[in-house]
Amino acid sequence: MTESCITEGYLEAPCSLSQRVALFNKISNSHQEKQAVNPFSQDKSVNQLQKRRFSKEEYGR
Repeated sequence: MTESCITEGYLEAPCSLSQRVALFNKISNSHQEKQAVNPFSQDKSVNQLQKRRFSKEEYGR
């Protein structure tokens, strides 16, 4: 695959369908990785993140 029609994550005409699909998959994978570490995400992998614990002195600061 040549990425000649893709600059800085944006498509420039003309692009083949396979190039468009590849760019979509790249952006989709990047988004899923970001959501996996976002504590406010509805992603199922968030349940596995370690929760922050506060001592009594730290709480409310």
